[in-house]
Amino acid sequence: MGPPHMQPIFTIFSCVFAGGLVAISLNSIEPYSYFYYNSVTVMMVIVFAVSRIQLKWGIIVAIIISLTQNLAMIGFGLMSNKLAIIAISNYVFFVSAVSALIGTFMVERSLRQNYLQSRILSIKNRDLEEFNLNLQYMVAVDGLTQIANRSTLDRTLTIEWQRARRKREPIGFIMMDIDHFKLFNDTYGHQAGDECLRVVAATLKDCALRPGDLAARYGGEEFALVLSDTSLEQARIVAERGRQKIMEVAISYKKSAQAHVTASFGVASLAPGSRRHSGPEALILAADRALYRAKRSGRNRVVVDGEPDSA
Repeated sequence: MGPPHMQPIFTIFSCVFAGGLVAISLNSIEPYSYFYYNSVTVMMVIVFAVSRIQLKWGIIVAIIISLTQNLAMIGFGLMSNKLAIIAISNYVFFVSAVSALIGTFMVERSLRQNYLQSRILSIKNRDLEEFNLNLQYMVAVDGLTQIANRSTLDRTLTIEWQRARRKREPIGFIMMDIDHFKLFNDTYGHQAGDECLRVVAATLKDCALRPGDLAARYGGEEFALVLSDTSLEQARIVAERGRQKIMEVAISYKKSAQAHVTASFGVASLAPGSRRHSGPEALILAADRALYRAKRSGRNRVVVDGEPDSA
């Protein structure tokens, strides 16, 4: 239907054009005067069809044209002389106007319905996109700790491993376990245990700052960090920073030797392709092996894969 301001323009144009035809008709000799007089009806139908004029403006045009025709005939005294012809012309005009207005109404309703349906479809698509984003977030994130879950960790580690292989860069991996968490849970209850997991997860998330780095919940009270382009020493520094931050948070745990929650860290770093048959699983295994040694040697410490045990 075009911009809103076009409707009054079409209305004015139609009325002026019709008035011009009526004026020509009044100044023409028979039978041409009847031709011009009735051509107003044809003009109106064509304008309605081409311009897609709105119903309310179409009614205004039809009324103005009809009044212009008949008032002009009355003013020039032609209504009484050619009453039958004028009556037939008015009848034809009325039928044509009603038909054209019905067509205008149908077109306008169809356009409005199409617009409404497109808006509804747009809203549904937007809602669907939001739902899919929320669903992807729910699938990728651990519900309790609000950091990446195990499946996201595995997927990210595979991607980073392949990228590190292409660029021939090392990739670091840290495994972390909260010390004596089962006893903490039994002592303070599951709600306190859940809160402890959330706090520790948020602390570890602060250690994964670069693109490609990821903090994730590995399972239970175990967490993991993926560190892209990170050597063994660099990964050890990150792990030590995480251990210190957990101690600084100072989650109360009276049965611990430090009187607050501590954690053990196992650190590994591999360059993809540097070992035969090496893959992401080898990196996880190396970090898990270091974590086991950290727990066996007294907990609350960072152990690097390959270094000797320390008391």
